[in-house]
Amino acid sequence: MKNMINWFEIPVNDFERAKKFYDSVMNFKIEKQEMMGMLMGIMPAEDGSDSGAIVKSEFHKPSRNGVVIYLNGNPD
Repeated sequence: MKNMINWFEIPVNDFERAKKFYDSVMNFKIEKQEMMGMLMGIMPAEDGSDSGAIVKSEFHKPSRNGVVIYLNGNPD
């Protein structure tokens, strides 16, 4: 299996603050998109590498439970 993690989502309350923080700390530019009622900040990824997003929606609430991680279940 090439990558164990397929996608991750970091729930945020203050989208612009989180975007500014991750852009600065990670030294990249997050692409802002609205999708299915969610405000998402897609983090750039090189070919074949894992990616994820900061997400603000009624279903994504920051908590001590942390980040939502989607594992790669290929080939099944």
